[in-house]
Amino acid sequence: ELLRTQQLASELIPELLAEKARPTGRPLVRYFEDDEGVVAILKDVLSTCSKMKTPLYRVYSSKNMRSYIYRKFPNFTDRRVEEGIVVKVIAIGEGGDKAPASERKWLPEEGTSISSYTIVYDNKIAQISIAKDFTPYGVVIEDEGTANMQRQLFDQLWSKI
Repeated sequence: ELLRTQQLASELIPELLAEKARPTGRPLVRYFEDDEGVVAILKDVLSTCSKMKTPLYRVYSSKNMRSYIYRKFPNFTDRRVEEGIVVKVIAIGEGGDKAPASERKWLPEEGTSISSYTIVYDNKIAQISIAKDFTPYGVVIEDEGTANMQRQLFDQLWSKI
């Protein structure tokens, strides 16, 4: 219990400080580096979605990124399923594991190398990519209007494929 409390504190304190420092009406943009940064983003997805009325997030997944996303958080899917969070995935390029509480559709990979993973959740968008030295990094934009736009685009594409 103490460990869980410490974990919650370590996640919430930076978030609260960032919220206090943010000018009203402006998006919050956070940058993350390395595998630990990817883990921080994934933990934010879980904590944010678990508070949503309908715990659902959307993902654009590229084949080149799949091996990087969960390598330091291998039990992410188990945690997501335990918390009742559903995911819809538009995968670019064949592959990807089937998982409970998930739906997946595919787009063909069209010759160009795409190394990106985008998560749209609540009022946030996370963009995870890989640097030239194969180090993952990510950016989270917290902005309701931007997230709503990306959610609408995802849902329109989802309905067409």
